[in-house]
Amino acid sequence: MDPGEEMVLLRWIQSGGSLSKTIRKTKGGLRVDRKYKKHELITVHTARRSFATNMYMADVPTISIMKITGHRTEKSFLKYIRISQEDNANKLMNHPFFNSEMKIAR
Repeated sequence: MDPGEEMVLLRWIQSGGSLSKTIRKTKGGLRVDRKYKKHELITVHTARRSFATNMYMADVPTISIMKITGHRTEKSFLKYIRISQEDNANKLMNHPFFNSEMKIAR
């Protein structure tokens, strides 16, 4: 990132972010829209899920990540991290199994 981009990002962060998101909920049969600044929607849980997803994408063994996050089953862990189809395809595309570099056992 060049210094100009960095300065723009820092100013955006300092301002609390100008992006917002409207959340619609139903309370007592009435639909209620509330507008939040994006930074208001980021929680500790957001960081926890991002940590787990980034570790998974960096090829850290699933069992090791699960010991940190406390997931007991791989099924629940994989639901938790929410890898997109595109991320999964990229991960597979870069895996040695799908490259010609891997030796096939005969």
